[in-house]
Amino acid sequence: MNNDLDLSLDKLSNDDLWKACEKGLLFELFNGKKKDNDFLNVFFDVVENVISSREYVFPGLNSFDSNFEGKLISFSPSATMYDGVAEELSDGFFDSDDVPPPEFWVQREGDKLISYIPKTFIQIANLGLENCMSCALEWC
Repeated sequence: MNNDLDLSLDKLSNDDLWKACEKGLLFELFNGKKKDNDFLNVFFDVVENVISSREYVFPGLNSFDSNFEGKLISFSPSATMYDGVAEELSDGFFDSDDVPPPEFWVQREGDKLISYIPKTFIQIANLGLENCMSCALEWC
């Protein structure tokens, strides 16, 4: 394990993982900016701001180190059904819009958000992913 950065993942609650962004933000944006998918641009602006802010606070966190165990997950915001199934089954790990926790956002790749899910959270993330009816969530 990387000794320079003690994430204490076993002690984090799902609420701790959502301090950088409000749950349900994507749906709020969808309801307020339906013109020409502008809500997706605003969502990805938020994503990029969260990622760059975290890089500043924790230099190198977005650089993958082989000592970290986990998996990458892809989220497609245009595919979500806003049904809350992934949120319910993952005990709030995902939000009602199927968005992964902002603490694990890594990058934007086209129209998808890529997140790194540490080993500690793979089982709970998998519950949400396997039951996401819209297929907005996929393991990379």
